[in-house]
Amino acid sequence: MAWDDAGDLMKSTSLTVRISIFSESETGTLQWEETHSATTNEFGLFSLQIGVIAQEIESVIPEVVKTNDEGYKLVDYSKLTVVLIEVMKEQQKMIEELQEKNRELQQLKKEIEELKMGLGLAGND
Repeated sequence: MAWDDAGDLMKSTSLTVRISIFSESETGTLQWEETHSATTNEFGLFSLQIGVIAQEIESVIPEVVKTNDEGYKLVDYSKLTVVLIEVMKEQQKMIEELQEKNRELQQLKKEIEELKMGLGLAGND
């Protein structure tokens, strides 16, 4: 619920909500901050509307953006979700491939260090 400075319930009122997320460090360093517009209902309750900017999505995935009769751009989130899931799968595959390459490089590094030690060259990088 939203109350004003006098403690009165804010009914059917437009307001700005700032969300700040801090780390758990001693300094409380700010990690994320965002601002949202919201409107309270007759009971003083509000919900945040979170979305993407249709024009930004349209430039990358035009298939998920439609223009309504008034000319407003709308994102079809059901289609966008499918695309995002596939992108996540591809990213996961890339991550796993990079992890494997990293393991291989670590093994090569270890073998090089062992060879250097065998030749008496350890510590001469």
